Amino acid sequence: MIRRIGLAVLLLGLALAAPARAQAPPTGFDRARALASRVVGVVGRYSPGLPGKTGFGLIVGEDADPKGGTLLVIIAPDDLVRDPAAPGATFEPPRVSFSTAPDGGAPARLLSEHVAPEDGNLAVLTLPRPPSYTVPAAAMADGDALLPGAPGWLVGSSEGWTVDPIPGHFALQDRIGWLIFDGLEKTAPVLGGVVVGAGGVVGLVVAATADGRQSRVLPLTYAALRLRAWGHDWSLPLGGAASPAVAAPVAAPAVPVPSASSLQLSPMRIVQLLPAEAAARASWTPPGARLSPWRDAPARLFAAPRREAGQVGMLPAGRLLPPEIWSRGAYDVAGKLDGGAWFLVATAGQPLGYVSGNDVVEVWPVPPTTGQSGGKVVREWTASSGRAALLRDIGTAFEIETSAVCHQPMCGSVSVFTPVPPLPGAILPSFQVTPTDGTWHQDDVLPIRLLLPRRVVETDGVRLLACVGDAFTCAPETLYPPPAASQ
Repeated sequence: MIRRIGLAVLLLGLALAAPARAQAPPTGFDRARALASRVVGVVGRYSPGLPGKTGFGLIVGEDADPKGGTLLVIIAPDDLVRDPAAPGATFEPPRVSFSTAPDGGAPARLLSEHVAPEDGNLAVLTLPRPPSYTVPAAAMADGDALLPGAPGWLVGSSEGWTVDPIPGHFALQDRIGWLIFDGLEKTAPVLGGVVVGAGGVVGLVVAATADGRQSRVLPLTYAALRLRAWGHDWSLPLGGAASPAVAAPVAAPAVPVPSASSLQLSPMRIVQLLPAEAAARASWTPPGARLSPWRDAPARLFAAPRREAGQVGMLPAGRLLPPEIWSRGAYDVAGKLDGGAWFLVATAGQPLGYVSGNDVVEVWPVPPTTGQSGGKVVREWTASSGRAALLRDIGTAFEIETSAVCHQPMCGSVSVFTPVPPLPGAILPSFQVTPTDGTWHQDDVLPIRLLLPRRVVETDGVRLLACVGDAFTCAPETLYPPPAASQ
C-alpha cells in the first residue's frame, strides 16, 4: 500500500511575533490561504504547437545548485509531466509559475526519480529559486490520523489559487493507500491541487475516483519518505506532538533498552510499501518466523527498507535479552524483503521499523517431521554421522534432511545456526532454528529435518552448523555444505 508515514516531534511555529492579546490558532482555511505561495502552477507534457497538460505542484524544500545557487524542490503528479501511455515520449521541460505571476512561467528540470501513476503518482522537479522568493513555513498533516468527515481545503483548482471557504471532506483511505475526499472541487479534479486540513498539508490530488465524484489524494507523508530517500531536502515537518517511540523488546520489564536520548532518531515513523514494490520485493517465511539482534550489537531500525532512510529506533543487543527469548526470536517478522536483505520488524502486532538482514538473525521454527511434498532433490551426500543426507528445493525455501551425533555422555538440546559473520555488517545471511530439547546419550544419531531460507543455500561462503549438547557446551559440526568427498 502507499507508504503511510507519521512523523514525530518537530512542530511548526506558524505564528509571527506574539501580539499583545492571545489569538486563536489558525484554521485549516487560514493554513490553506497562507500556503498559496508554496503552490505552483505546472504545465507538463508540453510540445511546440500543443497546449500541454495543466495542473499544480508543491514546493517542499530547497536543494543546493552545483554552481552555488538554490533550487526549489517541487513535487507534482507524475502523469502531469509524463505520459503513462507512452513512456518513451519526450516533451519540453515543464513550465512552473507562481501565484504572484500566474502567466508564462519558467522552465523547470524534471528529475528521473518518480513513482508511476498506478503505484502512487509522484514526480520531482527543480527550479532555480527566484531572487525575491522566500519559501513560507508550512507543516504537513498525518494522513493516517484523519477521521471520516475531516475537512480539507484545496489550493490549486479550476479557480486557480483561490481557496473556497467551503471545504471538502475526507471519506476514507482505500486499500491501496490513497486518501479519498468528497466535495473538494465543483468540477473534475485538477492534477496537483494541494489539500490542506486543520493539522497541515494533507496531500496532492492525483486523480478522480472511477465514478468521477471524488478526489484521490496522495498522502504528503508518503511523498516525504520518497523525497528524503532520494536525497532531497524536505522542509515541511509534521504538525502535532507525537513522540518517537523506541522499540522495546519482547522480554521481561527488567531487561534494559536504549533510551530515546541515546539514539539519533529522524522525525519520521515507518511506512508500508506500495503494492507493486511489496510484490516485487516480498519473500516467504514460515508461520512463526521471528528475528533477534546479534548478541553483541544493536540493530538500527529505519523508516524504509534502505540505508539512506531515517533511523526511527534501535533493537538492543541480544545479550540484553533473556537467552531463551533471544534463541527463539525476540521479534515478529511482519515482512521479509529481497530474500532477507531487509525485514519489517514487529512486536505484539505493532510494526517497529525496517532492519537490515545483516544486523539480525532470522529464526525459523522446527517444521513438522513429515517434510514437504513435491520438493525436488537437488543434492545428496553422506553426513558426518555416516547416514544419507539430502537437500530439496521446495520453491519458497529449501528443505534439508540430515543428522547429527551426540558426542557427550548426555545431550539435552539441538541447535542449528549459521556462524557469526566474520565482520560486522558482512553481506552474509544469518539464520538459526528454534532449539529442540530432549534427552540423548553419547553416540546417539539425531535426525534433523529443517526448512532453510534460500539465501542460506544459494550464497557462497555460508555454513550451517549443528550444536548437540546442552545450553552451555557442545562441539559444532557442519551440516551444510557437505564435505567434497561425501557428495
